[in-house]
Amino acid sequence: MKEKLLLIIFSVIIGSCQKNMVDENIILVRKTTEPNNLSIVTPHIIHLKENPHAQIGTIDKIIPIKNNLIILDKLIGNAVFIYNNNGDYVNHIHNIGEGPGEYKNIESIFYNVFTNELEIIPMDFKKKIFFSINGTYLREEFYKNNLYYSDLELIKNGEIIINNSSMNGEDNIIVNINNTLKYSSFPYNPDLDNSPLDQRNVISKGIGDNYLLSIGLRDTLYNFDLKNLTIKPIYILDFENQISFIELNKKSSPINTFRENDILIGSIDLFQNKNFITFSTLHNSGLKGRVYSKNSNSTYSVQEIIREKLGVLNIQGILGVSEDDKFIAVLSSNDLGEWDFSKNKNLQKQFDQFDKVGIEDFILLSFDLKEIP
Repeated sequence: MKEKLLLIIFSVIIGSCQKNMVDENIILVRKTTEPNNLSIVTPHIIHLKENPHAQIGTIDKIIPIKNNLIILDKLIGNAVFIYNNNGDYVNHIHNIGEGPGEYKNIESIFYNVFTNELEIIPMDFKKKIFFSINGTYLREEFYKNNLYYSDLELIKNGEIIINNSSMNGEDNIIVNINNTLKYSSFPYNPDLDNSPLDQRNVISKGIGDNYLLSIGLRDTLYNFDLKNLTIKPIYILDFENQISFIELNKKSSPINTFRENDILIGSIDLFQNKNFITFSTLHNSGLKGRVYSKNSNSTYSVQEIIREKLGVLNIQGILGVSEDDKFIAVLSSNDLGEWDFSKNKNLQKQFDQFDKVGIEDFILLSFDLKEIP
């Protein structure tokens, strides 16, 4: 962007750990703590029942709104599904085309609390498509900014935008208020922004005007203060890799090197409540979920929490946070096609009340966490 009200340049690589900046806030990504002193509080499960459109193939994002759950299936269904809190189908959005209200592929969907509307950002068109929270098409607006939305937080009369800078060579963070550029920072860095990650859910609202965000493959979580338009590193992610991402990029085949080595990369699906931060990091065996305690500075494995507190289940990830600050995870059956809640009697009772649950179905888990001193 030609006009830059604020320019922050960081040259940070995976595993570099700027310990001089935030000594007390190191998040150990690889080395996790056994969840013995961690309990799942008030867990509740929701079975997503059949719908007349198509079986949900993947769940990339969950937005809880009042009594509804907005489910994004971006990769397979290319659709948005709307369910109520009982798991009953309400509606879906699957507007494929080039006309008003239509898209070819969805980049993401967002909820505007100020207008009570859903906003779909397509991959293919520079426009925003607006829907009611029950899925009724309202209007569309074209935009001229040279932006590629990776993630977004809607604010009063504006947006905090995480820009996919590898697509346009521009800054990673943009703040527009009343269609005016108010803030721009983190210039495009080819070694850190040409990422193999789908940069989904990388900004999370905190208390007041503060937001937590990650950018590309930088090993830092930043706090953005909207009121003062300032940004600062708040947590360093210690991946304990033997090779930096820049070194990885210099290999003749970076993807093969990643597949053949024990490397953790990036942080996506970033959410927080009062006491915990959750995110996922990429490994050659798939995404690894992490829960970080703001109180004890301990890092826990999401997969271990589920296995130790619920049963032998697969977890697609923590993909949302509710209005009452509970995390929402996506569960699937284990490798034997079984649904095992044997370590939580209350959840087993809930599951037993469901109609038949198929091995390809999804169950949502709403829960909070508590550490026992």
